Amino acid sequence: MKVHRIAVVGILLAIAGFVTLLTPTPGHVVGTRLITSVQDKPRSFEGGLFEISSRLGNDHCFDIPDACVSARLQSVKRNGHNNQKFLVRTDEPTNWFHIISAYSNLCLEVPNGDGRDGVIIQQAPCIPGADKQAWRIKDDPGGGFYMIYWKGNEHKVMDLTNNDERNGIKIQLYEWHGGLNQAWDLRPTKLNTSDSKVACGGSGGGTPLLVVQSLKVSPNSISLGERATITVTLNRPVETDGYMISPNVDSNGAEATFDGPYPFVIGIPKGSRTGSYTLQSRSVRGAATSVNFYFVVGFDKIGDHLTLH
Repeated sequence: MKVHRIAVVGILLAIAGFVTLLTPTPGHVVGTRLITSVQDKPRSFEGGLFEISSRLGNDHCFDIPDACVSARLQSVKRNGHNNQKFLVRTDEPTNWFHIISAYSNLCLEVPNGDGRDGVIIQQAPCIPGADKQAWRIKDDPGGGFYMIYWKGNEHKVMDLTNNDERNGIKIQLYEWHGGLNQAWDLRPTKLNTSDSKVACGGSGGGTPLLVVQSLKVSPNSISLGERATITVTLNRPVETDGYMISPNVDSNGAEATFDGPYPFVIGIPKGSRTGSYTLQSRSVRGAATSVNFYFVVGFDKIGDHLTLH
């Protein structure tokens, strides 16, 4: 009989998904990978899920009008939809970032790597290591805001065209000059899991980020030798075979053992949104008798607990 043990706080496990997002690192589960933990205004920028707005006016933010490849980045009044939410994650092993639309799972890029002033930023399928999709996010000396530099030419940054705050104004690449229209507020946000609208009038459109919507443990209380099932539900069906996901585990100081392999993973079949895994309690000792299983999606903690007695 195999026995696995949970005896630490916050065991962080890997997640396998789309080919371009396989590398596991400790931290948050967003989309199909783990990204490092972030604070509200980190001095050393690490990444996360954000609404990105100009220093000129926080009532407008980055917006992708549809899920089509080559859709152009614009500034639109905040509406809470996922086309205004962007995942910022490291393009490993560099210190540059991909900026990915939560609406389309496509990366912001400089079209064709064209570094001329005035070129409009667009979205396209993510390419690891591509300079045209690589960005560096640095503190703006004005305080509390960031400059978004392009790897293809570090003198060029994202720029709100003509300092114009009206709806639909495009975000362009432009020589850095320190203006307010080149300073950006990255506001931590939550994914809108009920926002399923994805539209592309042409072909080659993207799909929403794939994230955990819920984790449930049933039953929530078991005696030694009894079983409990952990069920995970995603926001949409998976599109690949062999999709596996592992929750974070917090034992609350207890030492609990379960029959079966460890670490465990929950498989989700292609075309499905849900997967489950059954644990059988073997022993528990320590001050606490509750084990928490959870994921962190954006800045939300999604999970459930199991009481052992």
